[in-house]
Amino acid sequence: MTDRKVARLVGLCVVSIAVTAGLAFLFRTSWVARSEPPNSSQARAPQPGADLAPESSPGNVHGGLARRPRSLRDKLKGRENNFIGEVRDWARKDPEAALAWAQQQPDSDDARKEALIDACFQIAQTDPERAVTLAEHFNLDRGVVLTNLAQQWATKDLAAAYDWIAKQSDDDQRNALGTGLTLVWSKTDPAAAAQFVVQRMTPGLAQDSAIIMVVHQWALIDQSGAAAWVGEFPEGPLRDTALNELANLASQSQGIIGTK
Repeated sequence: MTDRKVARLVGLCVVSIAVTAGLAFLFRTSWVARSEPPNSSQARAPQPGADLAPESSPGNVHGGLARRPRSLRDKLKGRENNFIGEVRDWARKDPEAALAWAQQQPDSDDARKEALIDACFQIAQTDPERAVTLAEHFNLDRGVVLTNLAQQWATKDLAAAYDWIAKQSDDDQRNALGTGLTLVWSKTDPAAAAQFVVQRMTPGLAQDSAIIMVVHQWALIDQSGAAAWVGEFPEGPLRDTALNELANLASQSQGIIGTK
């Protein structure tokens, strides 16, 4: 067995474990925490960092550490994590104000990035297309952030999300975004999701991961249909991983039936 085949087999094993565990490898739980809507009974949160400087006023959309003299910011260095936490909370409660504030901060400011990310995730709950546009405009993490936002978009408007992802010129970017789309699509139409993965994603671990994801979701809906698709795979590590996924799901299903 060549080194390349060994590497691919190892990668597929990791993918299979992640899928069996509930596909949790795609998105960290921190994104869920970011997207939780604030309690509607809460009053509007004070501007972040207001307690850090007497000179900051409510009408100043948060004076912020970035606007302070370097010597004062150095003195507050130990409290910077608390400051960023306040910024994130504020962005979830008032994303529009947080966006306006973030655009006034230097690109290198960590608080700016956190405010933009949390604001985008909050906006995505009602307007995921706009959230994606904002994330692209501010050049946020094109891996995790855009993939998560694209998945939320696909949940609300699969066709629009599909069109946007299909137009991505960069293969790696399209593959990463396609993985999130596949997760959503395969839950309702695994056959169509399978076609997307084969035709629109380029060969590699990302495509293999998406294929196993489709196999998993398809088998939950229609085991015979999933098995028929896997039966068309050529001999190799991907086919073996897919067959193992089907066997694991069948075993789990039998176990559930046996306990009833």
